[in-house]
Amino acid sequence: MVDAYRTAKLDAGVMDFSDQMSWGAQLAQLPEVGAALRERFEVVLLDEYQDTSVAQRDLLRALFAGRGISAVGDPAQGIYGWRGAASGNLAAFLDDFPAADGSRGDLHSLAVSRRCAPEIIDLAGVIAADYYADPAVAKVVTPLQAAPEN
Repeated sequence: MVDAYRTAKLDAGVMDFSDQMSWGAQLAQLPEVGAALRERFEVVLLDEYQDTSVAQRDLLRALFAGRGISAVGDPAQGIYGWRGAASGNLAAFLDDFPAADGSRGDLHSLAVSRRCAPEIIDLAGVIAADYYADPAVAKVVTPLQAAPEN
């Protein structure tokens, strides 16, 4: 069945997600590929980084380590564990992507909501209290607060 699936993809000229990751990892091993991408993209923003897999992290690190790279993510919103997303990637980002001089980057939290009433934020905090108590989470997540003007 697996061989038939692979043959059908090849015949149709299509890839699935795992093919994309596999081919991407192979391409990242070619020095000229990384050099071309680093020349084209001086700054890289990784959005929804909590949903990256170890393979994606390794691919991104091979291509962009030591460059102007930033990640945005919220481990409370990780939804792709079924696809191999590794929840620890976000917490390890500063160690995985040091600056060109080897120094550790800065962590900035976006912990103020301007969209929700304080009552909603307070209730969410009560519901997520055990989550925020986890030391691994506390390392990268600041509990949300309502903006004073709400």
